[in-house]
Amino acid sequence: MFLRSGKHVDSESPIAKKRKGEIVKCEKKAILRNYNQLPQDCISHLLSLTTPRGACVLSAVSPTFRSMADSDAIWQQFLPSDYASFLSHSVVPVEHASKKELFLRLCDHPVPIYGGKMAFGLEKSSGAKCFTISARAMSISFIDSNSLWKWVPLFNSRFSEAVQLRFNSFLNKDAMAFSGRIATKTLSSETTYTAYLIYRCTYYEFRTCIPASFLESSVEIGMANAYNGIVCLHPKCNLRSDVEWPTRRRDRWMEVKVGEFYVKGGEDEKVKIKLQKSEGDEIPCILLLGMEIRANSVDSMIRKT
Repeated sequence: MFLRSGKHVDSESPIAKKRKGEIVKCEKKAILRNYNQLPQDCISHLLSLTTPRGACVLSAVSPTFRSMADSDAIWQQFLPSDYASFLSHSVVPVEHASKKELFLRLCDHPVPIYGGKMAFGLEKSSGAKCFTISARAMSISFIDSNSLWKWVPLFNSRFSEAVQLRFNSFLNKDAMAFSGRIATKTLSSETTYTAYLIYRCTYYEFRTCIPASFLESSVEIGMANAYNGIVCLHPKCNLRSDVEWPTRRRDRWMEVKVGEFYVKGGEDEKVKIKLQKSEGDEIPCILLLGMEIRANSVDSMIRKT
């Protein structure tokens, strides 16, 4: 690199780095001036074509972009068209000062609806609808047996109760099934969903003498089978690559994948997610919160392609 004086300057020298930084800074200012000269309707259209995450990134471009990117008109487009119908069934009112605040609230804190039998939320990168089916709304084998199941009140959780599997060496060895159902029209169309069983281990969490037992999981959409897998609820084992193993969540619950399926546009079918324990197997005593049906994030879908 040469200065005007004709002297050679190393490209890695402090002078060269300072000069390069000044050039980059000038280029950024020129780009920002060009962006700020765009008509507001053009900026609005540009923001409407991006994702919620993209809108947050573009809001850092300039004050003009930030004002448009935070507007209710933009975030209304990211919310599902039927979000208000779900919020009308909320257990408690959902307060929000803006549509952006509502969007982020639903992403981070799903809202209990339908008397606490379900929870409604959003996937942050796409705005797709997500739901959690409470244990009370699930179909569970022997749920009326007080010697096998016990309802436990919860605090600071999305649901007010969970159901605990008691230790019963006789009944625990019987065939057992957990299942949850939801309509495809309730979910976001053209979206891939993953279902998770949400639970905690209780009595057996630290007992390693119990062998890992495996459960069969499946997803049916209408009369068609969409998924089959093998699941283990035991948190201390991770031995087989063909098995879905549990992971610990930030909210201190555990989750394990029990199915994956794709919702087509215009589809109106019932989705049944089922977990089946064979006779003779013994599973850890669990505190079951429910089944979460979560839209796959945009990033995870990109990684799969």
